[in-house]
Amino acid sequence: MSSLIIPILCQLAYIPFIYWFVELVQNKLCLLCIGEYRWIYPTSQYHHFSFDSVKAWALLPILFYSIYYFFLIPRRVNLWLGFIINATAGYVTEFIVGYFCTYVLKETLQEWPHSLFKFVGGIDCYIMWIFDAVLYHWLVFEMPLLLVRYVSSSKKASEQNPSVKVNEAKID
Repeated sequence: MSSLIIPILCQLAYIPFIYWFVELVQNKLCLLCIGEYRWIYPTSQYHHFSFDSVKAWALLPILFYSIYYFFLIPRRVNLWLGFIINATAGYVTEFIVGYFCTYVLKETLQEWPHSLFKFVGGIDCYIMWIFDAVLYHWLVFEMPLLLVRYVSSSKKASEQNPSVKVNEAKID
């Protein structure tokens, strides 16, 4: 069980904040491309973003990593099909969170003004969720491997050529 909990706890330290920023950038890009924000936060003083959405983004590593851990990895699901599965789960979860916040907590988190569904957008929103699934995979599975390769190649280079300095913390 700790093999599930510890990675999720580590991801909770950085993933929600990265996705909050990505969401802000996506909404700003919508403003640049179509002249208006695609989704709004009615209770936020800024209307196009809210710091409260970081709490909702905390669900993402729990949801996505659980899908990877229990379904995608054991069944060796194709990578792109995994992105579609995670994107669909994220899309449905966004609707459920919006519905829950509005009708149970009586506080609207976000709304999509021009959408058929009030709490989630149309195909453009789903495409953003596919991007989010790809980004999650890269942050959690690919980036650590790249860092390990970089560190090991730096150490090998410094061992082969002592004039190459490797930044290492020294404890006195």
